[in-house]
Amino acid sequence: MRIREHLKASGLPALDAEVLLAHIIKRPRTWLIAHDDETVPDNDATRFEEVVIRRKTGEPTAYITGQKEFYGRTFFVTPDVLIPRPATEELITCALDFLKNPRLIEKDIDSGISALCVPLNPGAPEIIVDIGTGSGCIAASLALEGRTEKILAVDISEAALDIARENFAELGLSITTAAGDGAAFVEAIHRPFVIVSNPPYIKEGTMLAPNVIGFEPHDALFAGKDGMDILKALARAAAENPACLGIALELESGQTAVVKRLLGVM
Repeated sequence: MRIREHLKASGLPALDAEVLLAHIIKRPRTWLIAHDDETVPDNDATRFEEVVIRRKTGEPTAYITGQKEFYGRTFFVTPDVLIPRPATEELITCALDFLKNPRLIEKDIDSGISALCVPLNPGAPEIIVDIGTGSGCIAASLALEGRTEKILAVDISEAALDIARENFAELGLSITTAAGDGAAFVEAIHRPFVIVSNPPYIKEGTMLAPNVIGFEPHDALFAGKDGMDILKALARAAAENPACLGIALELESGQTAVVKRLLGVM
């Protein structure tokens, strides 16, 4: 069968089918579209059928291919880390703006999701701390967008840090990683620093799409009854440490008022 016939027969949305088949035949998706009359070898056709079944059971395309585009670059992902999302790309843009010109920034970056940037103390940061780094997409993107500060990528999950380190190595970056509780790290830093974080912020029991709840790591999604266990701990630690110059967060829009209050923003 030809490429276009396999794509049609898969029964998947066009984008999913194209990404998966391009992954199988090890060609760019653009090549696939331009050569849709090419015949797919039998071995590749069999593998494509297998991944189509996986996708139809709800497994995210990014976990099947093992990679996801984020801020113009490709990152390795596994079920040990969240799949990077467009909202977090907007957090990167806000954080870069905030690092250049520290000021209160509150911006809707997706439906019900905001970026919140709050300056806390004057000065120039020596360190950027990415709490809950996951795949390392935030830390890596900040470094690759020209931030020259030392970057510390923190996660409570060693498995996630393994993926982050793999991404840093692939991208040619020397970023320090550390395992442990994010708020504890914030409390212990004494050099001027800024936090940039997409922490867990979803309320326990929230109904999520099957492809999210069934495959993505729950510890990276949920944070207590109000979704604010991690946010509150980070905000308190940041506000109490005079070395913390500011914080840039992704969170639910309804959580911003509480976080601003904890950070001393009236």
